[in-house]
Amino acid sequence: TVTVAVPKARVDQIAASLNVWLGHGFGLSGTYAWTQAENRTPGPEDGEPVSLIPTHFARAGLVFVHPVGIRAGIYESYVGERELVYTIQNTDQVDRINLD
Repeated sequence: TVTVAVPKARVDQIAASLNVWLGHGFGLSGTYAWTQAENRTPGPEDGEPVSLIPTHFARAGLVFVHPVGIRAGIYESYVGERELVYTIQNTDQVDRINLD
């Protein structure tokens, strides 16, 4: 288990979704999100990315909706690269571990 405490950060995100109905109760759905997360805590990690928040995320799926309101779907998600950004104890040296 990894616990990350970031007292001050800025997170900006843009997301877009698209749904297309194919007919006979079937449809396709897709979502893409771009995220920029910056550590704003004063110290050596100031300006570094916030740990474990991916820049890219996408999800696509096939959905079936029955006329009585029952819905079923199959989805696949993509989560972009994630890094653990940390300061080495008793130093100002910032290091990163790619978790992918």
